[in-house]
Formats: sequence, structure tokens, C-alpha cells
Amino acid sequence: MDLYAASNTSIREVAKRNMPQLPKLPWVLCSVLVLCVGCASGFPVKPDVAKAYYDRGIVKMVGEQDYLGAVESFSRAIQFNPDDPTNYVSRALAYKRIGELKKARKDMDHAISLNKELATFVRPALE
Repeated sequence: MDLYAASNTSIREVAKRNMPQLPKLPWVLCSVLVLCVGCASGFPVKPDVAKAYYDRGIVKMVGEQDYLGAVESFSRAIQFNPDDPTNYVSRALAYKRIGELKKARKDMDHAISLNKELATFVRPALE
């Protein structure tokens, strides 16, 4: 099919002609199955998704002073990339701002366990 003909045809019609037939399961059921399989195996490491949540947390913490929202965003970043110590450090700083010092120390200790070089930098941040 040429480009001119495609422009005069709806996208749905082009897709029907060019795409293989999908199973007749309802889309909602397919989405639920994919979600369940993903949850059963845990959150996969997806650095791009984690980075998006991290960036959102920074905006909430620094720009909006929404520390609870920042904790939530950093927690989601940790779910998608649990091996990145910056997520734990940032969440610890947000916890500190809301007075959750035990949680802040726990996150700082975990960040240090992931990267020993952070010890000299992050511990004074909780003092």
C-alpha cells in the first residue's frame, strides 16, 4: 500500500490488513495476565523507569517541598532499580525532612552497603 492510499484509510483498517490476528481474549484480561506475571516475578530492573521516578522525587523534594510525595517516588525508583544507591540516599534525605530518622538511617546504611565510597559523604547528611 502506498503512502497516499494509507493517508486516506483509517489506521484501524490498515492495522486489520497488515497485522496478524490476535487471540480473541478481551484486552482487559490480557492486561491483567501480563500484570500478574510481572508482579509474580517482582519488579524488573528498568533503569529508565527508575530514573523517571527518581527525577519526579527530586522535583517533589526540592521544587515542591512535598517530602511524602518524594518518599513515594524514590520508593518506586527503588522498586525498579534496587541496586542504585542514589535512590536510597535521596529517600533518606526526604525521610529526614519528615522526621523519620530511623528510616533515614536504614536507607543511608543500605546505600553504603551498595557503595562503600559513599560512607564519608552521606553519613554527615543525617547529623
